[in-house]
Amino acid sequence: MSTPTAGGIPLPTLKQYALHASYANVLSSLTLILYDWILTLELELKYIWSPQSLWNLGKLLYIITRYLALVDIPVFLTRQIGYGLSVETCVQYYNWTAWSFMVGTCVADLILAIRTWIIWERFHFWLAGLALVWTATWVITFVALGRVMPTLIFTPIPDPALSRCFLAGASDGLYIGYVVMTVYDTLIFGARFIKGIDYYRTGSSANLSTVLYRDGLMFSLILALFSVLNMVVLLTTTADLFNLLLAMQRAIHSVLTSRILLHLRRAAGERQAFESTIGMDYSEIGGVVMNLHSLTPAH
Repeated sequence: MSTPTAGGIPLPTLKQYALHASYANVLSSLTLILYDWILTLELELKYIWSPQSLWNLGKLLYIITRYLALVDIPVFLTRQIGYGLSVETCVQYYNWTAWSFMVGTCVADLILAIRTWIIWERFHFWLAGLALVWTATWVITFVALGRVMPTLIFTPIPDPALSRCFLAGASDGLYIGYVVMTVYDTLIFGARFIKGIDYYRTGSSANLSTVLYRDGLMFSLILALFSVLNMVVLLTTTADLFNLLLAMQRAIHSVLTSRILLHLRRAAGERQAFESTIGMDYSEIGGVVMNLHSLTPAH
């Protein structure tokens, strides 16, 4: 019986290539996280850990989005390259990385939603709309994940030359979460793009406003593209390869949203830039639930 092929290459060989690509993806994701952390460490020390930077919601969101990824991606790497992992250990690793990834991405999306609300001048309509969309997205995603995780089936890896946990099967319900996350990222990008057109038409040069639009628009586009790619992978590959790009998406979320907060704090270092962008006195912002004051260093 002949071995099935694709483009003249045996399918088992193609699967080996895909598994090795998965290893490379996780390693590159961890490298990206560490490299970006080193690049921004000076900003972090100045605007997050300095004595003048008080504990607030902005700092908490930064720590979660930055440091949770530094924990869960190494765990992801262990499950991908570890030798002699039992089925029970694989279940624990998959549960940790799945829920940790989702919590980290949820926080990253919250940061993007808050930035979008501020860009739209904190209108109540946008606050209600973004809160509703964010909540619906993550309720659906967490419910979908909760239903899929108990259905994971692990078996000993068929090729002794390869290491890792081998996922033999799972429910296909997880794609629902990816669909709604993709829709969410696309909506965020669209909201920023529409407002960005008005911003660039006015020719505003305020530094803080530039950071809000430039970082938010570019980063939202990148995240939306990765969501689409992950959804395509999930719908077109076998169970053991469905998370081929998951680690990179997690790393991208962490890196970009961390940079949004750091760049914003740096840009808002001068009160004049802050006031000229928001159009109100700095002291009036304190009552906003999630405001620029909580994301900028105390004066």
